[in-house]
Amino acid sequence: SPHSSRRSGCEVSLSSPRSLSRPNRPRKPWWHKPLRRSIFATIVIFYLALPVVSRGLFVGASIRCLEFRLDDDPKGETVRYLEDNVGVKCGSDEAIEPVFWTFFVLWPVLVPLAFFLLVLHVRRSVRSRRPSMLANSTAFLWRDYNAPFIYWEIVDLLRKLFLTTFVFFVDENNGNARLLRLVVAVFISALYLTVLALMRPFKRSDDLYLACMSNFLLIRCFTSGIVIKLCDESGAFVDYSCAYYTGLPGSYEATVLVGVLSITMLVVAVLVVAMNIATASANPTIRLVSSGCEPALELSEGCEHDGFVSHVWSTGQDQAATIVRRLQMLLPGICLWLDIENMQSVASLESAVGGSSVFIVFLSQGYFKSRNCRRELYAAHAASKPVIAVRETEQAKGALSVQGLWTEGREGCAFEAGGGGPADAVLR
Repeated sequence: SPHSSRRSGCEVSLSSPRSLSRPNRPRKPWWHKPLRRSIFATIVIFYLALPVVSRGLFVGASIRCLEFRLDDDPKGETVRYLEDNVGVKCGSDEAIEPVFWTFFVLWPVLVPLAFFLLVLHVRRSVRSRRPSMLANSTAFLWRDYNAPFIYWEIVDLLRKLFLTTFVFFVDENNGNARLLRLVVAVFISALYLTVLALMRPFKRSDDLYLACMSNFLLIRCFTSGIVIKLCDESGAFVDYSCAYYTGLPGSYEATVLVGVLSITMLVVAVLVVAMNIATASANPTIRLVSSGCEPALELSEGCEHDGFVSHVWSTGQDQAATIVRRLQMLLPGICLWLDIENMQSVASLESAVGGSSVFIVFLSQGYFKSRNCRRELYAAHAASKPVIAVRETEQAKGALSVQGLWTEGREGCAFEAGGGGPADAVLR
């Protein structure tokens, strides 16, 4: 039976008669859900472990050896030991290097490449909003981003890998004692922050603000590291460098400055995030009771729009446009067909109805008298589309009583439908 509610001068009714219901979809195999969860868990584990494992390859300094002379002769015999463990001798055949490069290819190279290939494979189903089983399994990699930026997680992953792994290739021999790595890290972070602010790849604005703030904090950490590096060591020359380049008299003052800046930036970041969360919560959106999250809108097979909004121009054009705008605000990402925005030709009305998941009809005076409105109604009836009926209830805006709509529907549809079948289905 239909369910109805009344608010703001309109009455809404969801009709689900047997003649308009969809055929039942085939049940998925029993192994479909466990497989999807297994793929999802595997992706998450590899994603979280990738930066840690990749950095461990370099932190261990596996291919770095220190050379020692066995005598005072500059041309005498030498022996080489691992930098982090001088008890381990580096063989003359450098047998450890193939092992390092093997793991390097397996983790920092192949894992991001595998993620990229997965997103590349599911891009069409994601952009068409008909996600397949594999697309749902890999949703961790793309669900937070707008359709043109579904690869952004891979870009962000490469940034993390560079800052935790590839940066060790910069000044390999003396990088820990010099500033070049920190300068490169600041440049990469600032470049990424600029691109992030310009491209705005996230669906939710609060995710964008959080990402920008975290990258700004990261830049502050790297710049603070430069200050500490200049002022950390003791000695007259270093003290002079600290005072000359930073304006601070010594390492103690540099440490205090970095600490104050860190606390200040952290407080500012928390306040900004809290303000954005409060602002976002003040904007009404439709959320699922089970999870508290916005529903993931998926298009039905063969559909291009979530809903087709049918109305008569004379008494329903403004109200239909308001319904569309309101739904777009409550359900970000919803795609609705509205004639004033989407219609290219009157001849394409039937195909537009067939390409929509739901038929939304705004009932006002003159709806059933309009030939094009009847065409849309017949097309929805023929395609067994679920119908959401919205009835105008204010007389000044073209309202008709339920009895008036029954009369108009049967009179307007009688000639073409032999008794008003589609109208009966809508007005039940």
